[in-house]
Amino acid sequence: MRRKSVKLIAVSAICVGIAWAAWNWRLEMAEMTVYHIPMVYGHQLHDALRDKCDRIMVRKGGYDCCEPVESDLVVFETRHPAIVAEVFQNLQFEPYMTSNSPIETCMCCGYPGIDFYKGNRRLAITSVQHGVKLRWEGFSTARVAFQRKGYGDAPLTKESQEWLNSFLIDHCGIDLKHPNPIARRPGAGQPATKPADKVPVKGQPSPHTSKDAPGSRMAGPHVLQKEDYRVEFP
Repeated sequence: MRRKSVKLIAVSAICVGIAWAAWNWRLEMAEMTVYHIPMVYGHQLHDALRDKCDRIMVRKGGYDCCEPVESDLVVFETRHPAIVAEVFQNLQFEPYMTSNSPIETCMCCGYPGIDFYKGNRRLAITSVQHGVKLRWEGFSTARVAFQRKGYGDAPLTKESQEWLNSFLIDHCGIDLKHPNPIARRPGAGQPATKPADKVPVKGQPSPHTSKDAPGSRMAGPHVLQKEDYRVEFP
């Protein structure tokens, strides 16, 4: 009886040891296959898209983290090289180190969605997060089995926030500072082929150029006119 008890204890100890080793091995494998690579926000979006993108679309929706965005209403679309270049010139991000911690990432899908295309091929889905950040998969630091997964919210510079708000008001009737209710131009929300692109004219100041920064295309204050806009509740 005593010998059987010793054997039972020995077998139990071996089983516990095997289970402990297997658990540690699992954790080590998880650390090897699921991990983060910290990065500094900067020109990732520009490097990936600037020389390829020839079309930009703004959607009445957000990121595709919760549902597909293909059915979202398109409120603005442009293929004009000057406007595409203006967007890339003015989207600038605060250069700080990130590991996509929960406190850096909003749980909502964002609004509006801004997508970048090469012809009819979509290169990137992005969304504006509360007017101060831009969400994109290329800003993710997460890796699963050596593949980038998820998304990150890169903070826009103050100047870029002002420019983006002015740009969206001017082209889409979307005011990021007063998103609810939404300020809309008459006819906004119609198919994207309806609105005409507002193309910067060479030699004339851009509507998004700050008076305080000669030569800069960063946005200055933009005043909504009563006769140009009406308020619609979504």
